[in-house]
Amino acid sequence: MGVNMGFHDKMLELIHKLKAKLQPPLDTFFFWNSGSEAVEAAVKVARAATRRQNIVAVQGGFHGRTFGAMALTSSKPIYSQGFHPLMPGVHRAPFPMYSQMGLPRDTPASVMIDRCIQALEDLFHQAVDPSDVAMVLIEPVLGEGGYCPAPGDYIKRVAELCQKHGILLALDEIQSGFGRTGTLFNYEQQGVVPDILVFAKGIANGMPLSGIVSRQEIMDRLAPGSMGGTYSGNIVACAA
Repeated sequence: MGVNMGFHDKMLELIHKLKAKLQPPLDTFFFWNSGSEAVEAAVKVARAATRRQNIVAVQGGFHGRTFGAMALTSSKPIYSQGFHPLMPGVHRAPFPMYSQMGLPRDTPASVMIDRCIQALEDLFHQAVDPSDVAMVLIEPVLGEGGYCPAPGDYIKRVAELCQKHGILLALDEIQSGFGRTGTLFNYEQQGVVPDILVFAKGIANGMPLSGIVSRQEIMDRLAPGSMGGTYSGNIVACAA
């Protein structure tokens, strides 16, 4: 059900409420305080579960300002300016957004998606072997990079590519989660259940709470005590 170092009744109540709203097999939780911490937890889970090191992040994504999350962020250079070298093992893939790709505004979504999938395949052929990639991380609604929803079947096609190579797909729904796009989570509109779902912000209405949820067989690959925090999943935030 979860991997936090300790439990309390409000955390267990929250887990049961969330499990009732999420699609199987998302059933195992870990709670943190901020979005950045949850993103870095997803990196740790992916690396531990796959025994691989590299992460592919989508161009234009915002994932946080702490050191690992900052390396995954490419929405603005100000977040990493003056802090290099960043966490190694991070590669970029394009997001199907016409302005990012230097295409006309009326470019069909199918054309942009085809180009992005080809670019991801080229990355695997030219820069990093997919057998060395632990996770692909995507905001299903690109946040600071342009507030642009992933069009068409882009995420579904990325998921298929991940499944082909044994790569975990993580969706960062820190900004898009908890009803902000019409469903509880945006992945419900994509026809895809991610391997790892990252959430924060809207879950506790301003209280410091974030988390990740994945499948039990993935989370069980973490060594006991490998993740934890003094205030992670604190009782006041879970009650909120």
